Amino acid sequence: MRGDHLSRSQVVRNFERVAGTYDGNEAVFSGPIADRLIQVSGIRPGDRVLDVGCGTGSALVRAAAAAWPGGEVTGVDFSPAMLAVARDRAERAGLDGIELVVGDAEDPPDPPCGEGSFDRVIASLVFFLLPHPAGAARRWLDLLRPGGTTTLSWNVSEDPAWAPVLAMADRHVPPGFPRFGQLVRHWPLGSVAELEGMLAECGYTDITTVTEDIRSRYPSPAAWWEFSWSRACRISWQHIPGDRLPAIRAEVLALLDRQRDPADGSVTRTIRFGWTSARRGRQQ
Repeated sequence: MRGDHLSRSQVVRNFERVAGTYDGNEAVFSGPIADRLIQVSGIRPGDRVLDVGCGTGSALVRAAAAAWPGGEVTGVDFSPAMLAVARDRAERAGLDGIELVVGDAEDPPDPPCGEGSFDRVIASLVFFLLPHPAGAARRWLDLLRPGGTTTLSWNVSEDPAWAPVLAMADRHVPPGFPRFGQLVRHWPLGSVAELEGMLAECGYTDITTVTEDIRSRYPSPAAWWEFSWSRACRISWQHIPGDRLPAIRAEVLALLDRQRDPADGSVTRTIRFGWTSARRGRQQ
């Protein structure tokens, strides 16, 4: 699957609904992923940064802090509700030099200085949602200055103990709608080599990937189930007929009961993430 069955409107509607709760578990999930993204991207004071699909600003505020003083960060997202949360976070953090734009992560608008003026493009857990990933990568390349870099984070592999749990819910998604497992693994996210090969074909150079396991702990199986409905899982699972959800929830929680920590009843999920960075050649 190349993401062709996932419409832009599906993605926008999903994140409009969950904007208020999207980063409720940031400390153990999106936060560590964003921290590593900023580290790998190499953002420095004074850099001009474009955050594509910035959502509620988890990576955005970290990028702005790394680019201070003198830097500028532009966040682009299709969801006005997500951008409203990002704006509030930036204001509460006392960060300036941030511009937020309602727009397409695949095809961001030209900055005032025109193409080829960003030092960094970052994409935090966005690439798997894009219907045309190669087109997006080429567009981001055009927006970079020579020597600038694009850095993205993505799901390399699922926790083996959790694969049956996700599959349990996925198999109830009606035909014609993408399953969550398909979303996170569609081309070119089947392997590090596949993604790096695609970026090379798009014209990037000096492509590198670092991987790391991120552990997320949830107080109970039920807590994870509720959390999952504020994340990208909802894009797929919201199409499951409502009258079947209670039974599916019970099946999923029964599987997770086997993984509970006997001491406190919590469950832990360990996902291997990748942070891939690629450069625009200085002669381009």
